Parts: sequence; structure tokens; C-alpha cells
Amino acid sequence: MTKTWLVARREFVENARTKGFWISIILGPLLILGSIGLMVFLQTKKDVRNFTVLDRTGWLAEAIEADFKAPDLGKILATFAGEESSEPAKQGENEALQRPAFLDAPTWKQIAKAYKEAKPKQRDQLESVGAMLLRPELAKIGRDFPMDQIPGMAKGMLKGLNVKEGDIKRAWSDLWSFREWWQGLSQEDRKGLTRRGWDSRFAYLPLQEDKPVSEKELDKRIKKGDLYAYFVLDDVQLSEPRIGRYVSKNVTDKALPRWYAGRATEVLRRKRIEKLGIGEGAAQQILMRASFTDKTFDASGKQKTVGFSDIAEKGAPVAFVIILFMSILMISQMLLTNTIEEKSNRIIEVLLSSVSPLQLMTGKIVGLALTGIAILGFYAVFAFAVISLAPTVLPQSAEILLKLNLQAILANPRYIGSFFLYFLTGYVFFASLLVAIGSVSNSLKDAQNLAQPVMVLLMVPYVASFMIVSDPNGTIARVLSYIPPFTPFIMMGRAGGPPPMIDYVITTVMLLITTVLCFYAAAKIFRVGILMTGKPPKVREILRWLRAPVGQVPQARE
Repeated sequence: MTKTWLVARREFVENARTKGFWISIILGPLLILGSIGLMVFLQTKKDVRNFTVLDRTGWLAEAIEADFKAPDLGKILATFAGEESSEPAKQGENEALQRPAFLDAPTWKQIAKAYKEAKPKQRDQLESVGAMLLRPELAKIGRDFPMDQIPGMAKGMLKGLNVKEGDIKRAWSDLWSFREWWQGLSQEDRKGLTRRGWDSRFAYLPLQEDKPVSEKELDKRIKKGDLYAYFVLDDVQLSEPRIGRYVSKNVTDKALPRWYAGRATEVLRRKRIEKLGIGEGAAQQILMRASFTDKTFDASGKQKTVGFSDIAEKGAPVAFVIILFMSILMISQMLLTNTIEEKSNRIIEVLLSSVSPLQLMTGKIVGLALTGIAILGFYAVFAFAVISLAPTVLPQSAEILLKLNLQAILANPRYIGSFFLYFLTGYVFFASLLVAIGSVSNSLKDAQNLAQPVMVLLMVPYVASFMIVSDPNGTIARVLSYIPPFTPFIMMGRAGGPPPMIDYVITTVMLLITTVLCFYAAAKIFRVGILMTGKPPKVREILRWLRAPVGQVPQARE
């Protein structure tokens, strides 16, 4: 046992004392963070998609433009009603942008209060009311619009703000003040108060009204690079879904046509409703989507509403599976490479003059396991540091981290305990296979060819675990978790379930027994193959080594 520990310590020190080792484990997480940051940066620097519209309907392009330039009520609330200051931030001295009088109306005070306390989905609903009030087709509606015909979305929101049925008429008048205020603003005044999400990605370039433009001219502009794409709106039939064509050189990026089609859908839907003579309230009821309030059970067995952190916690095993797969693969490959290198350099022969093959193999596996644990420990400390410092460095990340509740996930004993159990057992299982392969190989090329079946054993459960996370206690998940080579990854993926305790017990016992047998078989191959040179042994010869008694060492072939 002492000699085994000496070999293990040698393997660990040989890796840990090199500068390259520490540079690699420090650069690893930094490169991951850098890659994420680079992707975010590149996304923000993505070329703006310049597009134009060739409108042959005479009205649709204008209506769509009005729709996607609708103001963001949330921005207005945050600027005027949601802040302590009554002056808009960085908006200049323009009198038109002073605090509007309508914000002092009772309804708007309730909206501002509700907006500050609302969740993101509820905020979207409040903002959509502002956009709705500015639609061109509501221009004929005024303060005295019949109360029973007030648009259903607005009426529903007013009831949601605890505005009484008898006061909805007055509340509608308060909301209408917003429309009048907005219509009185100049285009320059509106700048900064409109939704900016659309034009950060897409830039609409209107065509000159006094000069007809043909599709051939637009094609030339696309080929020259002056234009990214253009839409052709044909004679639209409200009974037909197709409204025209989209022309672009880029056939893979569908973000622009999806976005523009979504805006067109909203406009045409309102047109169809108007043509059919359906009231706004009735139309909203027809289009209303059914929904459920998601409930689950807490630790005491009582029902609770499902939050974002609950979803993140149940999906966290995916991240653990990825880390488990990468760590086992990386450390096992290090062991394989190390074994082949020492065998080709004849260092193995020197070591075997002092220790037995079993002690040498065990020491190498344990030593590299300690190396893997050290790397994982460093990554864990790095992850906790990033999570703790992120809100300070990037204040906008605080809300996201709060929703994810990553500290609770990383401190969950079920996840951490399962991870280390399956890391150790999975590593020993696959390390035993790879060290046996390394002992009978004379070059890295031979080892890679022989290791292909082992890689399949690693990949199958890794790929399956992504599906299993969504159904951790289903039949497929339970069946696969009882196949020992798959157990570490499948059971880690099921940890969010969590699986029944009987599954934990039986699969762990089966995995331990299989790991011991695999280790024992690898030791019998290692003691012969590590001293063998020349042509690699055939499968029949390796099987003969496995059948040989423990005390009998077959003659090594030169």
C-alpha cells in the first residue's frame, strides 16, 4: 500500500509541479468566460440588417411600420412615473418632455406602482397597452368611447389594477390622455422613449415616394452590399396567409423575415377582426390563450408555485453531466497518454523493478484521480468567485443570478454528493479500460484505434442524459441507469428528479461491482502488456491473459 501511494504521489507531483499544468487549469475557465463574453460582444456588434419594403398594397407597409415603432410604455413609466425624480433623465430641456400631467391621474399612479412591482411577463402586458393605444385604427376612438366597447386588453388590465367596474370609464379617460400626449410629441421628442429593440438589429430604409423603384434595382443594391434584404408586399388577401416575398443573399439567417412576419401578422389580424365586425373585447377573448399556473411540491410535500429557480434547479444536472463527461474523458486520456509515453521510454521497466504491476497501475490511477479532483476543486472555487463577484462587476447580472439561484444549486448536497460519487466510480471504470489499452499499445495511434469502443461507451449515455433530464424517472431513464457503463452519467442526469432511493442503492452496488471486476481484469492485462513490445496482441491472446490465475504471469512476447 505504501508503494502504491508513492506511485500515486509521483503521478500527482509530476503533473502539479509543472507550469504548464497550472497555466492550463487557470486558462481553462478564463477561456470559457472569454468565449461567452466574446459571443455576447460579437452579438452586439453584429451588422445591422438594412432592409426596405416594396409595397404594392398601398397601406400594409405603413401600418407595419407604425406597429413596430409603437412606444415602450415601460420606458415611459421608468422615465417619468417609476422614478423619484419628476424630470426625465438626460432628455434635455424640451418642454414637451417635462413630466406629463396625466401621470398624476389615479389610474396612472396605479399603473406606475404595478409596473414597479410586476414580474417581467406582467410588465410586457402593461407595455402592450401603450402600444395598443397608438395603433392607427384607434384614431377614431375618443374619451367618450362606449364603456362596453373598451378594448378587452385594456379592460382586463384595469380590472387587474383593482379599478372598479364603475370607475373603468374614468380610468379609460386617464389612459386616453396618454395617447393625446404622445400624439402631441414631435419625432425628435419621441426619440429615447420608443422601443429600441427592433432597430438595434434591423434598420428600415424607406423608399423615395417620388421615384418608383423596381425589384431589379433593389437586387443590384443587395449584390453591391448597400441593402441586406427587401420585402415585396403583393395584393394581400385577408383570407390567405402568404402576403409577398422576401429577397436576400443570406439564406440561413431568418431573424429578419420572422420578425417582420410577426409584425405583419398583428396588423392583418386586426384588419381581419375589423372586416368581420368583431368587437375588440370579443376579439381579445377569441385570441386569448389558455394557460395553467405551474405547481409542484416543496420538501414538506405541500404545493408551491413553480419559479424560475425551480426550473433551473431541475435542469442543473445537464451542466453536471457535461462537467462529469469532460473531467472523466480528460483525466482518462491523460492516463492513457502517460502510460504509452512511459512504456515507449522504458521508464516502466525501471518502475517495475521496485513495485509490482498492480501497485504501479493502481498508483497511476489514484494519482491522476487526485489530479482531476484538484482541477475540479479549482474550477469550483473559480465558479463560486465568479458568481459572488458578478453582481458587483456587472450589476445587470444580479437579477439573472438571483433568478437562477446558482449558490443553492452548487451547494445542493444531492448534486455535489452524486457528482463526486459518479466521478470517482466512473473515472476508475473508464481509467481501468484505458490503462489496459495503453499497456498493450506501442503508440498513441494504436491506442486511439483500440479506444474507439470505449469512446462509444462514453458518448451514448452522455447524449442520452440530455433527454433524460426532462424525464428523470421515465422507463428509458431507469433502464439505462441499470447498465453499469452508463450509470454515472444517467444517474447524474436523473439527480434533479430525484430518483427513488432504491434506484440509487441498486445502481450504485452494480456500478461498484462492475468497477471492481473491470479494475481486476485491467490489472491482469496490464501486468503482461506493459512489458510487451512489437506487434500488439490479438484479442484471443488478451482473453488468455484474463483466464490465467492471479499468481501466474504469462510469458511476455518480445
